[in-house]
Amino acid sequence: MQYIKENKLAIIMFLIGIMLGLLIMSFKIKERNIPLDKENVILSFKEEDGITSNEYYDLLKDNSGIELLLNMIDTKILSKKYTLDDKDKEEIKREMQEYIQTYQEYYETNESDFYASNGFKDKDDFYNYLVLEEYRKRYLKDYLKEKITSNEINYYYLNDMNNDFEISYIKGKEETLTKILSDLNNGLNTDEIKKKYLSVTFKELGYISFDDALINQDIYNDALNLEENSYTLSLHSINDEYYIIFKGQIKEKDNIEKLRDRIKNKLVDLKIQNDADGKLYHEALINLRKENKLKFYDTYLENLYNTYLKSVK
Repeated sequence: MQYIKENKLAIIMFLIGIMLGLLIMSFKIKERNIPLDKENVILSFKEEDGITSNEYYDLLKDNSGIELLLNMIDTKILSKKYTLDDKDKEEIKREMQEYIQTYQEYYETNESDFYASNGFKDKDDFYNYLVLEEYRKRYLKDYLKEKITSNEINYYYLNDMNNDFEISYIKGKEETLTKILSDLNNGLNTDEIKKKYLSVTFKELGYISFDDALINQDIYNDALNLEENSYTLSLHSINDEYYIIFKGQIKEKDNIEKLRDRIKNKLVDLKIQNDADGKLYHEALINLRKENKLKFYDTYLENLYNTYLKSVK
């Protein structure tokens, strides 16, 4: 699949992240059998029914204690805060298959081994994990949006935001593009090139904005460094394909007041991209549980949670 080809490293890092996350969350706390009445509520939160010991221990046998605890808490809260439509669900299923396929190709193993190696019972368990992670990502974005300041928006607008500009490219075999590059340098225009070379792909992307999520970032970054109405003077290889990239006209920036919401969303995306150690991710989810007045009725589980808090600070 093209998605896998373009995102292989990211997918592998995601899978490694799952395994590291399981290791982090399964730090050793002396295990014991907790003598609780199976009907007892072991924790609760604002306007929720809470979680009973019966719910918790039915699943504990197949999970790390803290991972299970966090997943149950967050699912209870977030499933009432966010919903998934059919399109969202299909996207998650597509991602599932791509993660599994990449794992199988990378480790040369089978689907069952993927589940076992990453701490999932089966396909449904993995699907539920991805649904929960989607909920968590949505909350993380909402949490970070509330923290973006006007000063951050103003600074990004004045110093970091790129003007919209036109992008187009020619894609083809290296030998053919080398000839095209020579013809361009000798004065042929793109209309003449199109008539002369029928085996290559010409693509006009139009004006691309600073927050356009669909543009290939390699193409965008290559074009960004060009002067207005110019093209790359050498072939650019992206995902084993060759390109000549063109930059057209550059637009003036819109008034900042028209762009505040878009800039805020862009800043949130950048913060998430730079959150390599997961500090903001854990900070947001800790806040989620706090604002929902998480309350423990079992000392062992409260200590388990507090140990987790120390481990991610």
